[in-house]
Amino acid sequence: PVNGLEDTWLLASTKIGEVTLTGVYHLFEANTGGAEYGSELDLHAVYVTSWKQKIGLKIGAYEADEHSQDVTKVMLWTAWGF
Repeated sequence: PVNGLEDTWLLASTKIGEVTLTGVYHLFEANTGGAEYGSELDLHAVYVTSWKQKIGLKIGAYEADEHSQDVTKVMLWTAWGF
């Protein structure tokens, strides 16, 4: 945005067995002018198999204030390591 972006965030993470759970809360505001752009909650779970495959689920929910519109996205992904 024209007035810049300030991202204030808080992260929490834990591991339960082979699953890593992470949550991040973002508060988006303008650097100048005092505009509030909204907030976002990101949740991420990653499972690592015994054969080094990672399987992840990521959910991001953006709640707009004075900028854009509300958006929620869900992503399922996988990756292999060598």
